[in-house]
Amino acid sequence: GWLASRDAAFLARVAELRDYTTICSSAPSRILGLAALRNRDALLERANGYVAAGRKAAEAVVENHSDKLSWGAGPVAGPVGYIRLARGSASAY
Repeated sequence: GWLASRDAAFLARVAELRDYTTICSSAPSRILGLAALRNRDALLERANGYVAAGRKAAEAVVENHSDKLSWGAGPVAGPVGYIRLARGSASAY
C-alpha cells in the first residue's frame, strides 16, 4: 500500500519497520506458497471458475442493457474488461 505524510521522521521510522518485517518471508508463508504450488491445478480451476461466472454475469448485464452499454475493451485473456456507456454520464449512476 501507500502512505503519505509530511513528517519525514515518521516516514523514516515506517520505512525502518517495513524493512525489519519484510526482509525475509515468514516460514508459514513459505509453507503456504509451497502448498499452493503443489495444488496449482485445483486452485487455477477454482479461480478460473470465478472469472467465468463473473464474465457471464457481466455479459448478461451488457446484453440486457444493450441500448446503454457495450463492451469497450472486453476481457480477452483474463478477468478485466471495460464496459462502455453509450450515452449520458457514469456519474449520474
